[in-house]
Amino acid sequence: TGSGTNNTLTIPGGIQVDDLLVVQQTSNLNAAYPTGPSDNNGGTWNNLTPVTRTGLGQRNSWRFAIANDASKLITLTPPTGATGTTVNVGTLHVFRGVDWNQAIATAQVSTNGSGKTFSCPGFTPAGTASAATPEYMMCLLSTTAAPGVGFGSVGGLSAPWTYRSDDGTGAAVENALYGAEVTTTGAFGIGSANNNPVPDGPGWGAPARVLH
Repeated sequence: TGSGTNNTLTIPGGIQVDDLLVVQQTSNLNAAYPTGPSDNNGGTWNNLTPVTRTGLGQRNSWRFAIANDASKLITLTPPTGATGTTVNVGTLHVFRGVDWNQAIATAQVSTNGSGKTFSCPGFTPAGTASAATPEYMMCLLSTTAAPGVGFGSVGGLSAPWTYRSDDGTGAAVENALYGAEVTTTGAFGIGSANNNPVPDGPGWGAPARVLH
């Protein structure tokens, strides 16, 4: 929490070169978003376009693991305008088996939940998506409405999304990840879960290609 830059995440000790690192940073500062992360191993982070909603802002960033990343620290910087009471939550997602030769192929999109609904955005996979070269789509969800209520405990989203993880911190901001491996180029509509205790959770996709 707060306005400083001393919030850190630790890269797992078992990390391997070319694992995919995705940092999800969220703040409950209205109409503002965190800056991109940095680390003490000289990694170069790719920052996706931030998204803001009423009372919530999120920045997602990624890079592939490099030599000597094990147990290094990732520094998170809150949004400009953060105060001592601003709540900032950072989550590190690690993926193994992705194709490090490929950039993100499907553009980021976003959507906003309301009431008792949280949603992942609709999307159309890149034209290269197939059984031989599937796309792994990530829906990085956040909410400020129901701290401590895990997304995975309140029912799943509609296809093609599958629950993957929840930060479980119980803080006033909560992050979660849903994933979907797609092998066709047809459009997918908004994936929603209704009648759950997690209202007002904007989510957006940050996809990356995977190999089998």
